[in-house]
Amino acid sequence: MKKIFLFFIILLIILFNSVINIYPSYNNNISTIEKIGKTYLVIIAIDIYKNRLNLVSHVNDAKNIKDILYTNYDIDKVIELYDYDATYENIKNLFLQLKKELKKEDSLILYYSGHGFISLRTNETYWLPYDSGINEDLKELWFSNKELIKHLNTINIKQMLIISDSCFDNSLIEPVLSNESINFNDEYFTKAYFKKACQILGSGVLETGVEKSKFSNQLYLALKKIKNKYIDTIMLYNEMKSKMKDSEFIFGIIKNFGHEQDASFVLLPRKQESIAIKEEKVEKEEKVEKVKKIEKEKKIKKDKKIIIKSELKPINKAGIALLPIGASFATAGTMILLFDLGFVFQDIEEMINNQEDYSYSEYEKLYNLNLALFISGIAITTTGIVTLCVSMPLIFIKPKAKRLTFNISFNKNFEAFFLYTF
Repeated sequence: MKKIFLFFIILLIILFNSVINIYPSYNNNISTIEKIGKTYLVIIAIDIYKNRLNLVSHVNDAKNIKDILYTNYDIDKVIELYDYDATYENIKNLFLQLKKELKKEDSLILYYSGHGFISLRTNETYWLPYDSGINEDLKELWFSNKELIKHLNTINIKQMLIISDSCFDNSLIEPVLSNESINFNDEYFTKAYFKKACQILGSGVLETGVEKSKFSNQLYLALKKIKNKYIDTIMLYNEMKSKMKDSEFIFGIIKNFGHEQDASFVLLPRKQESIAIKEEKVEKEEKVEKVKKIEKEKKIKKDKKIIIKSELKPINKAGIALLPIGASFATAGTMILLFDLGFVFQDIEEMINNQEDYSYSEYEKLYNLNLALFISGIAITTTGIVTLCVSMPLIFIKPKAKRLTFNISFNKNFEAFFLYTF
């Protein structure tokens, strides 16, 4: 009887251990976390702006961060919007796409880098797309943080991380102080990964866009430095905070998103054997896209429709645009003066010599015409010469501060932007 009793006890112990092994989130001896959903990386970065001063390295920084994340961690899909493509409409449609595509077991990293704006009247904070207007009252095509949260609330997923290299609404964040005594072992990562997380890592509440970002540089260095098998947001924060003391560095959770205790966004390591498969898939996709692009270009040439998308860098290239404008004004003014002196003035001289053949009103009209042409000719010529004089130093002399920008784009419609701030 005792032997049967002991047998049943041993059997129960074995069954209990088997049950524990089924649920890895509670297994202290787990060495590998099995991925349960896809991880999406969404990058929105803008250097070139339609209606405001350009930034310098935000797009390049975003691409570097994308490369290091995709190379080292198990990212399934990357969606990118840069410069001209990062319009308000495209950003809005992107979130509608994510709502349809993402499943409840998936994870999302959203990275934004570009201009931002904080309203002193309402304390609302905005991300500024490529085509955002400049009127602070209308706020046309501005993407508010509250609108962002509204869109993200419609996406039911397991884990979410917002990385904001711009300002962010402090009222939407619940700050979290990292715990230095955390033991980043397998048990910690397993527990953190299998719970619902919604965290934010940001450059600062008041950060509205700088030419070169210290935040993105430190984030890249942190990702490069940390060599753990797994990595989470708290580890990144601990690595970055000492280097970001002079800014209002943000780390916390998004309010009312159901963030669970002990949860944290966890990046799982990319399996080396899967890299080759994914790279092969990407290579095939690139080949297909290349073929489509060639066919599209052939069709465009056939239809005699030219659509070009390009830009002049915001250095001192504004002089190149002003040069033909100045030359045109100077030429037009000179032609008006020549016409005035060559024809109208001769008619006035003939009137003076033959006064009996003309009335005083006819003489007055011709005199006024002569005077108007002469003044306009002088004004237009002077404007052209001044513009030419201004364009020359703009072409050859590089300004110390990059506050002068000139953009040209051919994207369905011709667009040219010339911006200067004092």
